[in-house]
Amino acid sequence: MCDRVCVFSIDFHTATLADIPQKKTMVVTALQDGQIDAVISSWESWAGQNQSLCLSTHAEDTRLHAWGFARDAHWGQGVQLVEDHQSAVAGAPAAPLIVQKGERLRLLICFEEPGRNIFQVLVEREDHPSALSAPSTNVAAMAAKPLEQHQASENTNIPRTTEHINWTSRPIADAPDILPPSICDVPNLGPADSSSELDTQVLYGKSLPEGFWCPPRLRDQRQVLVEAMNDDYFAMLNDVDHVSFFSEALAALQLQGKRVLDIGAGAGLLSVLAARHGAKHVLAVESSSEMANLCQVTVQQNSVADKVQVAHSLSSCLQVPEAQRADVIVCEPSDIFLLGQGGGASLDYLDDARSRLAKPAASIVPAGGAQYAILITSSVLGARSTVCSHESAHVDLSNLGVFLDTGTVISSREKGFRLSSLPDLAYMSERACLFSLDFHIATRKNIPRKHTVTLTALEDGRVDAVMTSWDMWANMTRSPRLTAHAEDTKSPSWGFARDVVYGQGIQLVEELDAVNTNERNMMPKPFVVKKGEELLLTMHTSLHRDLIHFTLQRKSPAVAEAAAGAGRVQRRKVVQRGHT
Repeated sequence: MCDRVCVFSIDFHTATLADIPQKKTMVVTALQDGQIDAVISSWESWAGQNQSLCLSTHAEDTRLHAWGFARDAHWGQGVQLVEDHQSAVAGAPAAPLIVQKGERLRLLICFEEPGRNIFQVLVEREDHPSALSAPSTNVAAMAAKPLEQHQASENTNIPRTTEHINWTSRPIADAPDILPPSICDVPNLGPADSSSELDTQVLYGKSLPEGFWCPPRLRDQRQVLVEAMNDDYFAMLNDVDHVSFFSEALAALQLQGKRVLDIGAGAGLLSVLAARHGAKHVLAVESSSEMANLCQVTVQQNSVADKVQVAHSLSSCLQVPEAQRADVIVCEPSDIFLLGQGGGASLDYLDDARSRLAKPAASIVPAGGAQYAILITSSVLGARSTVCSHESAHVDLSNLGVFLDTGTVISSREKGFRLSSLPDLAYMSERACLFSLDFHIATRKNIPRKHTVTLTALEDGRVDAVMTSWDMWANMTRSPRLTAHAEDTKSPSWGFARDVVYGQGIQLVEELDAVNTNERNMMPKPFVVKKGEELLLTMHTSLHRDLIHFTLQRKSPAVAEAAAGAGRVQRRKVVQRGHT
């Protein structure tokens, strides 16, 4: 939306920290009509005084090159979302910054002190007075009220739900020992109280470096809530296919006259959907007081406060009268599926709710789900995780290969990349189901500790990794489905949001049959296959079913022995070369 501008340039022969400006104002021109969503920051460095040899992290420079993925994985770019700054200072809700072609915009750049390691960029219209020139006292006076104050001021006229449930909290000693959510602040959780590990009282305005501007509406909100919302919650809400899945599933249950229990209600999306589809009562259970307050506001502004009752609690601590147990349980059980970050708590909460808070024949939404694995190959992926030959520079770095981690499943979401964006990603096998769960009856024990599937290589080539993902279904006919498979998220408009929230799990592989012959400090051997070759993929899960790990072997002993033998020969050559 504008030409790239240089914030600062330094000569490493003479530069000091003082050469990085603490504040700077620049003017840019909008290149076209439209909405400015963000400011992207990147850098370049060069060799020689004429700057002819340049190393760049600009997105357009890394996009099309074979080495681009590796550079983005290591450095990437900085991104700061943008809003209409001058409206925000006036205390207005967040509004997009809409510009006209040729309009001049002012960039206000501020580096944190004293280290100047991070900076903030504000975008203003040049033909408006700078919002930062307003007296600070006036800006402070326009600050938004804390969420709990906002919610309390509006709660005075909240109508009591028609079918109000007199829920109570049971003693923590009677509740199952289940890991609470990260932003849980339910009181009296005892040793499991997550608030002892996470300070939920820090205000967002206080968390910013001194001198950085804070939108007034965020100044007195809790930092943990602002970060949680911006991490992936907005992306989940903007996943229209995700919303449609739950809406269609709830509509099919014909909720008229039924009670619904929403476990982990968040901001109240699923509770509102259930009420709109005819439920006579929805109990929205949320363990974060901040999110519970948001949920209350959501049900009010969607005119379903007479049907939705919000409870700040863990469902495992909740007690309801037997006559008021739920006909339907709705939840987001995605952490059941193991994509590298651990999980499984949702299944524990669901198991407890089925037995104590719902009727014996209660429906569950979603009704079930399954985890899958598939073998993939990608040289671009290898550029992020292995040491390539640097023949042009005549540098042998093969000694670093010993550190290649082929034993851990990592999350593409947590590593900040989309597997579907790899230009040379290819599937080396069909997708295999590792386990399938019926959420009406499943417990953690239904996730197997060990399971082996036979896969057939689809092409000659190298297997670089195992990719694992999941899908869930709305009812026992397994339709409609919600999927996190990379090929399903690649093209739809909602695909990026889905990958931001869930992503896929990935584990690099090596020639396992050669591992036992591998001498210390020798590089792992690539797993090279022939089309039609049968392979054994074994899934291993931890005792608590919250971590997953894979091993890949050849089914044919003769082929395995040949591969291992080739590995021994290759390693002897490496050792001899190293001793020369």
